[in-house]
Amino acid sequence: MKKNFFVILSLILFLSFYFIKSPVSYSQNDNQCVFDAKFKKLENILKNPDPDYLKQYNQELNLRKELLSDVLNCLIINNSNLKDNLDKLDVNNSFSGDTKNKIIKKLDEAQEYYEFRKNRVNSLNIEGLKYTAYSLKIDRESRFIPIEKIAEDFILWNKNNELFSFAQKRYGEINKSIQIFKPEENENIKNALDDAQKKLIDALEKHNLALNAISDFNHNEAKDLINQSLEGLLDVYKAFYDLSQKAISLMKLNK
Repeated sequence: MKKNFFVILSLILFLSFYFIKSPVSYSQNDNQCVFDAKFKKLENILKNPDPDYLKQYNQELNLRKELLSDVLNCLIINNSNLKDNLDKLDVNNSFSGDTKNKIIKKLDEAQEYYEFRKNRVNSLNIEGLKYTAYSLKIDRESRFIPIEKIAEDFILWNKNNELFSFAQKRYGEINKSIQIFKPEENENIKNALDDAQKKLIDALEKHNLALNAISDFNHNEAKDLINQSLEGLLDVYKAFYDLSQKAISLMKLNK
């Protein structure tokens, strides 16, 4: 998806594009931007130059402007949708709220950048368009794609918050109901209950560390910790199941 933007920017940047191998389109959050028709039209102009140099130049200039404007429009839409999704999130503490606001501020900066670039497109010549495409490509790689990834990390983390809240509630219910088996007197039950608690604590720690990584704008670490926390949560439910099986076995023995 993001790779396709780089293909389009490269197309605007260079005069020959025989290296382009695939149709160019972009889709995000149910908004679709398709550039194939204009791409093919520009390709045809560049491969079959008009003897009239001025005509050739104007055709190329106008298509490059349209393509760059289309790319920027899509980036603006995508950025705006991402910000809207963040705005809609309910957060449960001040630290996650501060993290959310930090990300939104970065998205606002990206929006200002895209709007600024878009407003200048019509005043540019071909060389200016090539330079703008190059700058946009570099800035997205170094600044804006990392922000988008962090925003997506936070949205996922926030959704996972509900899973962890439910797991904590479920553990509390299990811990309460299992007391009828007097776990302090039953080693198997006590060990299973302790194992479930330990796994839940470990998974929660990874979940909380993931938020720290997101707040530090460390996507790779955040992604790894989110995955580890979810794997840990799966282990928690396996421990819950194991505990329930031990309880069922005890109930059968006591009949």
